[in-house]
Amino acid sequence: MGAALGLEFGLRAGGLAPPTSGRIAEPASLDRVALVELAHLRDDVRSLRAQIEQLRHTAETSRAGERIKALEAAHEASLAQAQLASATATKLGALEARLERLERAGADPTSTSVIGRPGSRLSGKDRRAAGGGAPD
Repeated sequence: MGAALGLEFGLRAGGLAPPTSGRIAEPASLDRVALVELAHLRDDVRSLRAQIEQLRHTAETSRAGERIKALEAAHEASLAQAQLASATATKLGALEARLERLERAGADPTSTSVIGRPGSRLSGKDRRAAGGGAPD
């Protein structure tokens, strides 16, 4: 009885078309509805497959991006090491040049703490170390 009332109210509201025969649904129309639903399901499956492929592509792209970032970081680290090596080589070259100038100038490499003040008395060992020769 509820189905009949719903059908009647639906017909009055204009939501449903009146059935062409005395039956509400014919078997042929059920087959057609099933085919339409099947077509919609196929479209949904195709849409889901496309979305899955897009997600896979996005994941591959993000992995490639992460790998590129890691390679850039490694490259920057190697550049920093090369700059450090270059700066060290520059400092070493400056020290070598300074040492050569000192050697050419004939500077005495003896430490100044070994040489005593003028007028102080050095022991024989200290004098020999300072280049003074034999003891008194």
